[in-house]
Amino acid sequence: MFGCLFAILAFFMPRVAIVLLWLFSTFITKPFEALQWTLLWPVLGVIFAPYTLLTYCLAFMQNGGKVDGIWLIAVGVAALFDLGLIGQGARSRKKAKRS
Repeated sequence: MFGCLFAILAFFMPRVAIVLLWLFSTFITKPFEALQWTLLWPVLGVIFAPYTLLTYCLAFMQNGGKVDGIWLIAVGVAALFDLGLIGQGARSRKKAKRS
């Protein structure tokens, strides 16, 4: 039951979900342990691409430390979703400026 509620939280408020996962588990930090700047990539993910960060971490944890196959497609879809959110924000700012 808690997993479903957390999935709903992650969908509607991904940054809150990332912060909770970062504080109470290794779900966010474990995929980036091999990189030199462990803290930089998750912080950039929270700021610019929260859905992509969550999907990448899920793919890494579920696929035994690899991101390939269907998981790679899922990360790509999440990246497109993040880009769509960025574009929608720019469009709404432009529309508000005209009014």
